Amino acid sequence: HGRRVGPRLGVMRPRPLPASVLLLALILTSTAASCPPQTASPEQRAAHYANEAVLKIGEIQSAAISANAAGALTDRHAVTVVRFTTAAVRTIRQTPFGWAPLVKTAYTEVKLAVPAPPGSALATTYAVLDALFTTIQTGAP
Repeated sequence: HGRRVGPRLGVMRPRPLPASVLLLALILTSTAASCPPQTASPEQRAAHYANEAVLKIGEIQSAAISANAAGALTDRHAVTVVRFTTAAVRTIRQTPFGWAPLVKTAYTEVKLAVPAPPGSALATTYAVLDALFTTIQTGAP
């Protein structure tokens, strides 16, 4: 049996939030957090999106660890996500102006390898990072 990424929560499992609450959180998070000021320079815009990506990637890691601890995500899948998040943040720090295509490619592979349970926090964080990549493709780094 593989090594645990996080502690088990025990018998009680949290009830999933209604889809409407998750959708509202997704919309508010993706629109409010991913838009730099209109007067920002290209360097400031790049730094803004890099920072947003690091935050969203951290949320994916937390969601995967929590899902693993609750028994909703296998150890193998949780480790895959944690390895991706670690490498992605390293790539963003090392390549502040060219990170997006590299990280998006790796992220796409992780999403295919680690499907998020419908309605889970992991599914929500995947959707938020998808929205950020869409924003970036339409006019950022």
